[in-house]
Amino acid sequence: DIFVPRNKKNGLGIVDVASGAWHSDRSKIRDHKRAQMYDIFASKGYTVFAVRPGSITKFSAPEMLANLKTGIRWVKKHSEQYQIDPQRLGLTGASAGGHLACLASVTAHPKNKPDGTEVKATAIFFPPTDFTMYGTRAVDPSGKDRFGRIVRQLAFSGKLDGLSEEQITARIINISPAKLVHKQAPPFLLIHG
Repeated sequence: DIFVPRNKKNGLGIVDVASGAWHSDRSKIRDHKRAQMYDIFASKGYTVFAVRPGSITKFSAPEMLANLKTGIRWVKKHSEQYQIDPQRLGLTGASAGGHLACLASVTAHPKNKPDGTEVKATAIFFPPTDFTMYGTRAVDPSGKDRFGRIVRQLAFSGKLDGLSEEQITARIINISPAKLVHKQAPPFLLIHG
């Protein structure tokens, strides 16, 4: 979904990752509409692109990330049509959407080679950023607790069979933006409350 300014455009675009609890049905966009997020940004001249990356019931975090990156590339490809600067694109999201926005931001330069999904800044609301720890305890992806089940689904599509301890740890780190920060990452604004 695309939300354009009714008045003067400022030439800037924002990709909103519409996902909550790693579900991205249309209700997530309705939630952001109810919070007047799109109206507020559009009133300031921003064009907002709401991207739904897929839901945990069908996709793992790497698959949702790939879907989000496809959305970012689409926005950049159509930047002239929407009169935005593709080099000054912002990224936002809340909760699971914030997690995926963070993950996209820190993985846009694999091995220092841009992949076309770089953004100028990332501003997110209350995202989980480290799946190796839940508070002060280590996450057990084989555990029956809620967080263990979520991490198992996000990192392993629900199955740990045949993976070594090192492979399990590597996959969890690969979905943990806090563990992947590097010098080429854009500036972040994290809002928790």
